[in-house]
Amino acid sequence: MKEHISSLNQQVFVDALTHVKNKGAFSDFANDLQNRIDMGDRSLEFAVGVFDCDDLKLINDLYGHVKGRYISQSGKPCNMQRIPAQSRFQDRRR
Repeated sequence: MKEHISSLNQQVFVDALTHVKNKGAFSDFANDLQNRIDMGDRSLEFAVGVFDCDDLKLINDLYGHVKGRYISQSGKPCNMQRIPAQSRFQDRRR
């Protein structure tokens, strides 16, 4: 049962193409973070950075989904190399 729930969480919260946690995972994490702030948790240390590929739909429309997929996948390693592993968005509750 635990493995099934873990698999479902992976499907819901991780983008199948880029293998990066998606907006749903971030929203869930941000809500939990806000709750901790509201409860007065003073031990929190965090920063937020967001990467957005402008006009990805336009790229898909003009050049096809193969090129759009390439753009989506090639952006991840570039951005992740610049962020120390311990500082990356990770929902440590799961």
